[in-house]
Amino acid sequence: TYPPLHNTIMSEEGTSDPESKETLAEEAREDWEVQRDHHKGLADAAFRTSDYKLAIQEYSNAITFDPEYHILYSNRSAAYLANGEKSKSLADAKKCVSLKPEFVKGHSRLASSMISLGRWNEARNVYKHILSSLDTDNDVAKKGLQDCREKELKANEAEFEMIRLAQQEQEKESDGQSKKETDTPSEQSAGGDKEEDGEDEDDLLNDFFDEVEEVEPVKKPSAEEKVDETPAENKIQIQLSDLGDTSTQIQRLLRPNHEWYNLNPFVVLDISHQAPLDLLSRRYKALSLLLHPDKVRNSSNNDATMIEKAEEAFEFMRKAMNSLKDEDKAKHYRDLVEEGMKQGKRDYDANPSNTTLTSCQEKATMKIFAEIERKRRDVDRRKRNQDKREREQEDAEVDKMKKERNFDKNWKDGNRVEKRIGNWRDFSKDKRRKP
Repeated sequence: TYPPLHNTIMSEEGTSDPESKETLAEEAREDWEVQRDHHKGLADAAFRTSDYKLAIQEYSNAITFDPEYHILYSNRSAAYLANGEKSKSLADAKKCVSLKPEFVKGHSRLASSMISLGRWNEARNVYKHILSSLDTDNDVAKKGLQDCREKELKANEAEFEMIRLAQQEQEKESDGQSKKETDTPSEQSAGGDKEEDGEDEDDLLNDFFDEVEEVEPVKKPSAEEKVDETPAENKIQIQLSDLGDTSTQIQRLLRPNHEWYNLNPFVVLDISHQAPLDLLSRRYKALSLLLHPDKVRNSSNNDATMIEKAEEAFEFMRKAMNSLKDEDKAKHYRDLVEEGMKQGKRDYDANPSNTTLTSCQEKATMKIFAEIERKRRDVDRRKRNQDKREREQEDAEVDKMKKERNFDKNWKDGNRVEKRIGNWRDFSKDKRRKP
């Protein structure tokens, strides 16, 4: 269930205006204001009776008279959400907060829409914004924040299970393909190049997977082993000696397919996933001494290309450290690595002769991070396309209503109605005069 925000509809100031007040103010209002509030009142009434389609239609009618009125978008967002139109609800919530950034309920609508679409982390950030910048005691935001954390954890658990099942299916397919290749070596020899250069030729993720299978990662001693009994003042220096120089780190962080390798923040920091936060911080500081753009500018190797590469590498490192500072995200990443290690152990037990346990675990972990990223990109792409289609459809509907309203207005202003009635009367009189 979603936060009960879509079950409440707001008037212009958040409460129903007394009829007497509306009557007194009626003459002072513009015609478009009267029309706007008329349609809004019809929409509010329809919403309360759960006639969400009619509510959406009437809120849309009201918006044609006042497209900058944030309450209309907030209420229509609630109607869309109640009607199951999640992307449209999100679009209206975004429009609402863009028109009035300090409107708390608009941000709550935005978070509710994101939750309905499974965007737990984005919704959580919205609730955090409400509590930090708009209303520190907002109960809806507090409850929503807790709900986001719980649902995100459940989603992660389901994701792990889905990945595990997908890997098992992939193993079965690989075993079947290997058997097929063994049975028909001549066909493999003739058609191997075609398969390799087929429909996945330009798929970067498949390139990355191929590279993971071909390249044996170099396993360096873990940072924990070197610093456990070292005086605190020497720890960063030992971290530095373990990391090499600036060129080495830039080459590591910007290697081919680095956007996939660097999905794992522990890989970016070149440290074990079991490292505590204080050790992660020391590692980050040690890397900063090598990669921070200001450090590179002040070094002897400070050409423009090196500085540009250092900036890119440092950005990967900064994002990795920020992610690991977040307790929930850090746990999520550690769980992914643990799942990769388990899968790698299964892979190694199935075929221990061709590789090492550590190599199998590293490969399996990289694949898990890459699969999740591919899924995330695919979901984002579909959401963007859906949002675009729905917004285009909505804009077309609004434009149509505007044209119809302008046509009716021009028709009345041009006295065409009276002329047409007069022509009909004249025709009727002439008809009666005929013998």
